[in-house]
Amino acid sequence: MLPAAEYNPGYLCIAYYGYQQKPHIFSYAGDYRLPAEKRPEFDRLGVDTVAFLKKFMDARGQWSYIESQDWYKNHEYVIAIEVNYYGNRSGKAYTMSPMFHKDTGGNNLFVNLIFDNKKAIEATEWFVDVQEPSGKRAEWQKTLLPEAHLKDLAALRRQLLESGEYAIPKVNGGVLEGENIYVSWVDDLVWHATPSLNERIAYTADAAIEAYPLISIGLKEGKTFPQGPVHIHPVELLATIADEPNSQLAKWLTTKHKRIQDLDFELARTAWFALYETNEPNFSGDVKLRGEKPWHMVGDVAQSISYDARLDKPDAKAPTIEETPAGLSMVRRANSLDKARLKEVVEANKEIPRSFIRTWVRVIPRTAEELKTNNVVLK
Repeated sequence: MLPAAEYNPGYLCIAYYGYQQKPHIFSYAGDYRLPAEKRPEFDRLGVDTVAFLKKFMDARGQWSYIESQDWYKNHEYVIAIEVNYYGNRSGKAYTMSPMFHKDTGGNNLFVNLIFDNKKAIEATEWFVDVQEPSGKRAEWQKTLLPEAHLKDLAALRRQLLESGEYAIPKVNGGVLEGENIYVSWVDDLVWHATPSLNERIAYTADAAIEAYPLISIGLKEGKTFPQGPVHIHPVELLATIADEPNSQLAKWLTTKHKRIQDLDFELARTAWFALYETNEPNFSGDVKLRGEKPWHMVGDVAQSISYDARLDKPDAKAPTIEETPAGLSMVRRANSLDKARLKEVVEANKEIPRSFIRTWVRVIPRTAEELKTNNVVLK
């Protein structure tokens, strides 16, 4: 592993691959303002790490998938493996609510986390995502990913859903035993979160009824609202109500050919004014029905598309796409089910850096501006 004391900032390099071509390694040495004598050492770390990751991805079957794809073999797309090293990613992460999310700006095929641990460690929590993406995410990814890959993802979602095993989310992960453990996943098919000692908000129908006037204000102003010791995101609140299939909200979404993951501020406002704004009994009825089952919230809306400047357009509020993972509000987290073990491991690792390599395996068009900016030459 890399020396944490020297290379804690994160970015190490990006390895660009074309089909049957040697990788072009773009180094971040210059970004750290390293003295000239240190840059060759930093660059060698990148070269050695990329060579290791090639073997790792081969063993995980990732390269065999990529190299079998026509969109890669015909040189239409390039693979960009973004390599980050975290010398110690812990501390505040364990005092925050567990935010389930997806990585990168929508063009991520695989994520790999490879830990530098000698004893049990707090690893990623995750669950399989069998739901179709929101309409906004689907439209955005059509501009980023090969059509064949999007079809592969759709087919895999159907297979996973039809298996019956993943219809209700089951949060896995949490504490992992062993040395040098790793976690790998297909980013579009998994929601994941940094492990946290904190639990989500346990919500109730009474709390929702009390918040009725605040929800309306929050939706009108496009912001969260305080309730007790936390802030509530009105979009997440409505989306978790829609987790109850017999709610008027869930049925209304169906009539509009929308799903829970389509609820953003705009759609949530429309639903609120159509169903609840002038009819509090409708709202009370829905939340009482929802309150018959476990109800957990984060207090925010998950990111399905991370920050991407290209999304910062006049008709967009922020350069991200948000979705509420369907069904998550009704199940327990792995770290909540075994919280004593998590506390024990966090305490045992208090003086031990939580260090790991993270890779984002992205697919980008051969004509992408990124390749020109980074002076990438593939041969």
